[in-house]
Amino acid sequence: MQFIEEIKILEKIASQLDPSPEQRAFWRNAVINHTESYLENIYQVPAKIELPEKASALLESPIQEEPEEIDSLLALIQKNVDEQGLKPSSPDIWPIFPAAEFIQRLWEIISQLLAITM
Repeated sequence: MQFIEEIKILEKIASQLDPSPEQRAFWRNAVINHTESYLENIYQVPAKIELPEKASALLESPIQEEPEEIDSLLALIQKNVDEQGLKPSSPDIWPIFPAAEFIQRLWEIISQLLAITM
């Protein structure tokens, strides 16, 4: 019985870390807004972006004991994940799909033809 009582005490202490329903709703809305913005602008950004820092800010932002504001966390993700690397609108993404070689080769041919005619 002693273990069960200890677990109950620890559960009560740990429950203090649980966010309130209002806080969870605030975080959820912030993430949804971030995602919607990303999807709305996905075709206005270059298909591939490589920045010199190569998302190093993610490594320099380890998990800490103190809470971080959701806006700064989403900004970190935007700069180091959303704005870097390969976009779904890039022809280089096709190798992960079936029949990708054909589609990628077709895309390369079309790109070469467009380059010749321009």
